[in-house]
Amino acid sequence: MPDEEGGKNKLSRREEFEKNKLDVEMPECDAQYVINHLFDIGITLGDQATTHGEIDSYQRNTGIELNTWEILTIKRLSETYLSESYKAREPNAATPWIEAPYYMTGAYRNAMRSKASIRKLAEI
Repeated sequence: MPDEEGGKNKLSRREEFEKNKLDVEMPECDAQYVINHLFDIGITLGDQATTHGEIDSYQRNTGIELNTWEILTIKRLSETYLSESYKAREPNAATPWIEAPYYMTGAYRNAMRSKASIRKLAEI
């Protein structure tokens, strides 16, 4: 949907959900403590995923010993978060969690935008 300046709408999925007052819900997590470690370490290092060095420093600085599965999971979660954050910048990006309560395909989102554009034109 074009914005007032004639450019493309640049809202992320999250921003669009917030604009439409929809809750951003996440799937259940059976290993929340791993997510907590990820947030303590830092989800990303700007434009790159958390490194093994950052995880190692976190362990040395906190005295926490993570096992191999936890370390690899934290690394993978950081990489996946970064990848999805780039994908989410696209206006047609589908929600990565298919069972999300407000899951919308790219085609459905395009239809919503078209409908909103037509309504806006009708008001002119």
